[in-house]
Amino acid sequence: MPSVDTDLSTCAEVRPPRSWVYLGTVGDPLSGAGIWQQKAGGNASDYEDGSRTTIWTHRVRFLEERVLQGWASFTIWNTGKQGRRLCFSLTAASWSKVAAFCDVDENKIRKGVYCYEDAQERPKPQVHILHFRAAQLPFFICVKLDLTGRELEDKLRSRHLQEGRDFLHFS
Repeated sequence: MPSVDTDLSTCAEVRPPRSWVYLGTVGDPLSGAGIWQQKAGGNASDYEDGSRTTIWTHRVRFLEERVLQGWASFTIWNTGKQGRRLCFSLTAASWSKVAAFCDVDENKIRKGVYCYEDAQERPKPQVHILHFRAAQLPFFICVKLDLTGRELEDKLRSRHLQEGRDFLHFS
């Protein structure tokens, strides 16, 4: 099993628009939990208009350079908005390593495949959807932990998964 043995603390290199200043990281750098403060005279709309996308793009590129280059394949846990966003933000080389989405939602699992309808290419990209117990490691978990009522953590424990070895959080 590939492990994440890289220093992820350099994720702080991500920069928002000039009207914002980065003050530091809170917890896991890939979680995106950073402290940002608007500079005096800065425009609050700068953050809404561009930097969220910019920050996301930088985080994904950082992930590709520091983590994915050492992995042959991986699974994205969450067929929802954040999981799909991660999947389709990847470069072609990284996208080819996506083994599947995994989820616990039976309706999504029953569907079996997610088709990226907004794609320009034909045929449209598709990713299989598996139950989390059938999915291959490692995982990128794109679920906000505080929204699961500890269910996600219980599911991870049920498979004896260890953060940093078997999965990383990315949302």
